[in-house]
Order: sequence, then structure tokens, then C-alpha cells
Amino acid sequence: MSKIRRSFIAIWMISLLALILQIAPENAHAGLLRAKSELKMMAEEDYFYEVQLNREMETNLTISYSWGRLAIPAGYFLLRPSPTRIDIEIASKPSWCEVELEKKNLSAEMSMLSIFGGNVTLETRVRFRIVSKDAPGLEEGRIVLVAVAEKNGNINSSSASCEIVIVPAFYSDVEVDNDYFSLILSPGEERELEVEVENRGNMEIVASIEPAEELPELVSIDTTFARSIDIDPGEKKILRFRVKIESYEKEIEERYIIPLELSYFAKGHEELKGESIGIDLDLRIKGQPKPIISKDTMVIIEGVVILALLIALIAVIVRCRR
Repeated sequence: MSKIRRSFIAIWMISLLALILQIAPENAHAGLLRAKSELKMMAEEDYFYEVQLNREMETNLTISYSWGRLAIPAGYFLLRPSPTRIDIEIASKPSWCEVELEKKNLSAEMSMLSIFGGNVTLETRVRFRIVSKDAPGLEEGRIVLVAVAEKNGNINSSSASCEIVIVPAFYSDVEVDNDYFSLILSPGEERELEVEVENRGNMEIVASIEPAEELPELVSIDTTFARSIDIDPGEKKILRFRVKIESYEKEIEERYIIPLELSYFAKGHEELKGESIGIDLDLRIKGQPKPIISKDTMVIIEGVVILALLIALIAVIVRCRR
């Protein structure tokens, strides 16, 4: 038998087998009538830590498609084997995240040699960004991607999935209802002031108010109830502090601009600090020297003098009658 004839017979047998496989029913008893396929998908980078708000991130996706022997794709009998369609979709994602695939549909090219088995590697990219400041800081969110290789001829369908983990960064956004106070106090007086602090960020914070520099000699500020105050996201809290002027015996009229500072950090993460907010205290101290004898003492003395005069007058009247 000549080589040409043997080649013709081999091609005829392969074509006949291809035709049988193409028209074989789904419930065919022979397992060889179906060729298995396998799909794998992997992200080049699958863990992103402290992702900033509105910052676009991306990574490569590698999709590996393989099939076994006796694989007969559609069109094989016509000497034009069809490529296998592979669809990629976003199965799930956090509500605070936008995800975009560079390509949603890929094609794995097949050849006349597909009957001997083979594999194809494809690539695409996935992009994502955090679009909401409500994304929970330092908590994992997961993007789940699914790829499906469609049935092609006698090649079974297959699927694969992969996850990409996103950890949002600490997003600080704090507002105060008042950042300026004006006071007039005399020596010995004190006043309580309040600052309402609103946490608009994405993590619980610990807030404190403290003087930003050394205080004037007569001034003291008690910040006991304005230190280490926990504030949840979306919550408002009042921070209170007291301003006191020490006693002073001489006349005084002074004015000071005292800077205070509201500082805060993410609870449990002191290294994650937000931008401090300045609060100005415009303080005027006015006082007169105190008299040597106080008003109360003068009243007592005057009462004693009047009483003594009355006693003396009564004594004189009594003597004159005698």
C-alpha cells in the first residue's frame, strides 16, 4: 500500500471519527465520545492593602485552557475548527467598589491537531477602585471573578474562578462646629467650653483636644473630658474643656490668642493619624486690685461701730436722767 493511500485512509478514519463524535447523543455510553477540558484562572496580584479612595488599581489575569485527546471542536470535519469561547464575568464585589474587565470574551484557537490534546494561555486585565468613603477601613473586601469555557464540539464545558482581596485604607474626615472662642474673664474665674466633633470617616477614631503651645502664666486649661474620646463613623460627640484664670491681686488687662489642637487617630491603630484641626481661643483677662479690706469685712466693721455708738448713746442718756 502506497504512502499516499495510507495517508488518505488515516485522514478518512479521523474524519469519520470526527463525524461520529459530532452527531453522538449527549447520553452516549462510550466515555471516549466526550473530551474533557480544564480551565484555570489566576490573578497576578490578588491582595491589595490600604487602597486609597478613588485610586485606580489593576492586575493581570491569566487564563489557562486545556483539553484532552480525541477532542473534536465544531467545524473540525470541515477542516475549519472553531475556537472555544471563554466568558469572564464579575460574580460578586463590595458595594463600595467599581470593577472593570478589559476583556469579557476571549477565544481559545483550535487547530486540526486538537485531536491530540493541547492547551492555550490567554490574558486580560481587571481594574478596580474604591468609590465610596463608607468603605470599611482595614477590613477585607473580595472581588470574585468567574470564567466559563463553552462547550465546543465534543469538548465539554469547564469553569474556573479567582478572588482579589481589597483592604481599604483609613479615610479621615472630621469636622467641628466651632473653631474659634472669645472669652473675657477676671482673675479667679473659670468657664467651660464645648466643641462638637463629627466623624465622617470610615473608621472609629479616638479624638483629643490639647493646648498647642505653653500657656500664659495665669491661665490653665483642664482637658480631662476632651481627651481620648471614641467616636464611631457617622457619630457626633461633645468634647468639653475648662478655662481658668488664677487669682491675681493687682490690676491686669491682657489679651492672649491661645491655639488649641484637635488630634485624632484610627482606634487600635495609633500610626493612622488624621489631619489635626486648629481651634483658637481669644482670651482677655481684666481685673482690678482687691481692696485691703473686703466689702464683707467693711460691712461687719460698720455694724460694730454703729452698735458701739448706740451703746454709748444709751449710756449717756441714762447718766443724764440720774
